[in-house]
Amino acid sequence: MLCIKVIRRALTILSQGCIAICFIMQSSLAAGCSVADDNWGKATINEVFSGLGNRTAFIEIKLLEPVDTTNWQVNICTGQNNCNDFLVSSMTNMDPWHFRENNDLNAFVDFHKGFDVSLTDAGGNIIDYITIHNKSYQPKNGCVVESLPYWFETPGDVTNGTKLIHRTQNDGTGTWSKNQPNDDGTKGADNDGGVNRE
Repeated sequence: MLCIKVIRRALTILSQGCIAICFIMQSSLAAGCSVADDNWGKATINEVFSGLGNRTAFIEIKLLEPVDTTNWQVNICTGQNNCNDFLVSSMTNMDPWHFRENNDLNAFVDFHKGFDVSLTDAGGNIIDYITIHNKSYQPKNGCVVESLPYWFETPGDVTNGTKLIHRTQNDGTGTWSKNQPNDDGTKGADNDGGVNRE
């Protein structure tokens, strides 16, 4: 009987230790990522369209749940000191999608040269992040972006002829796909609604 009690106690201690280790590991991975106010996993970067063919570039995010976006910001960079930042509140609101369509973005959404895009909360912590050609110009503040709930690698074969990448196989949460040059995107609408995809 004593032996059984000892074993049970040992298992309890082991279980508590595993929980503590898992919590420490998760906290370490999440440092610099947006976990404040339950922002974790509640919004993503959903679609990025270039200005090829005399069109206007746009970036779209999707809110996966109702959430306060006060002072949230989208940041796109093509160099360490070459960024375009704007507040989510300045984007066109077609809830749950928000998009910014502006000629100023044409110089930044360059699938040939590469860039990175982040969605950050009011404290500058990362909610979502993507990189094209593994370009990394923005500070992560310790956030391991691969630990973000809906982080997926973007297509590696994007070129000068690529006009669009977007999340498919589940709008807002799915993997990234590259579209044919004649596709014009689905800003303010579901990406799974019949857009031609590779």
